Amino acid sequence: MKHGITTEVFDDEMPFYCDYYLTYTALKTWDIGMYMHHAELSLFKNHKMLGYAEYHLNGKGGLALNKWASVESKMMPVIDKLLVGYTPEKVKLFKSKQKHANFKETNNETSGKSTEDELIKLRKWFEKGLISKEEYKAEKEKLLNK
Repeated sequence: MKHGITTEVFDDEMPFYCDYYLTYTALKTWDIGMYMHHAELSLFKNHKMLGYAEYHLNGKGGLALNKWASVESKMMPVIDKLLVGYTPEKVKLFKSKQKHANFKETNNETSGKSTEDELIKLRKWFEKGLISKEEYKAEKEKLLNK
């Protein structure tokens, strides 16, 4: 959440409402205990790679004590590198612009749509994080009271 981006972990197929997704691969090795020595992050939008970043411990750590550092301390600099330029303010502004564009689009199209279609679209916006839970509930209530 440091960069203002909300996330969701899924094991099966990617949910229909995900435009962006990240793959994460980590390799561990053993020396008295398990530790991560290599990791890769790949960021995609609609199956097109937008960015890549990796963590690599030279020689799998050898005698270096930093091999025992936490995964978080190893990965946060990698995530920061991958998401350079993304701040909570920029992400909030982007989401706000998307939300307003979607509301305008819906207002132009609602005359021919059923309440069910409008509720489905509203749910998609909420699941994408384009509107807050409060906004979702308020708009849902308006639609149901039509």
